[in-house]
Amino acid sequence: MWLFDTPSLALLRQGVRLRLRERGRQAELTLKVAGQDCRIVAQSLLQSEGKCESDLHGNSLDDVVSLTSRVDSSAFRSLTDGPEKGPALARTLESVLSRSQSSQLAAHSAGGAAAPLPPDIVRLGPSTVNRLTSQSLPYVIEAWTLQGGQQFVELSQKVPREEALARRDELERLLAAQAVTVCSDQASKAREKQEQLAR
Repeated sequence: MWLFDTPSLALLRQGVRLRLRERGRQAELTLKVAGQDCRIVAQSLLQSEGKCESDLHGNSLDDVVSLTSRVDSSAFRSLTDGPEKGPALARTLESVLSRSQSSQLAAHSAGGAAAPLPPDIVRLGPSTVNRLTSQSLPYVIEAWTLQGGQQFVELSQKVPREEALARRDELERLLAAQAVTVCSDQASKAREKQEQLAR
């Protein structure tokens, strides 16, 4: 997995994440835009390649639109083997974004103008993510190893929004019973991961 942002994480500060993920022979580019309202997001935007979900971190819920498109092998190589930073990388990314992703990025930019990606954008990674699931357990564990060797482990479950807080409490009790220590800061780890990668 690779992330794309500026050294100062300008995109993340705007609630935007760009992620390239390789799984076997397939690759996907995902644009995530936080600070949305799933009740009013256009369904036409979500039908083909997207979803809108509420992320709960600690006691805070945030609606996030995710738009994912397949990336062919040529585009994948240009993103992973091509320029690591700067205007050339920005142009390559813009050429790979789907129409829906470009429209959502433009709508989220200042004034809704079709602004290009930042000229100082950089490629962050690669990181590896192992996703562990079970047929008998409803949650997912993701174990991240960043390029520098730092590790993160996240446990999550998809539930209806109104059940999120109660389910979070159940998961915390489950972990406590297994003597698993939960990080005191339950804010999204996206920023911390990208800060580590940017360093």
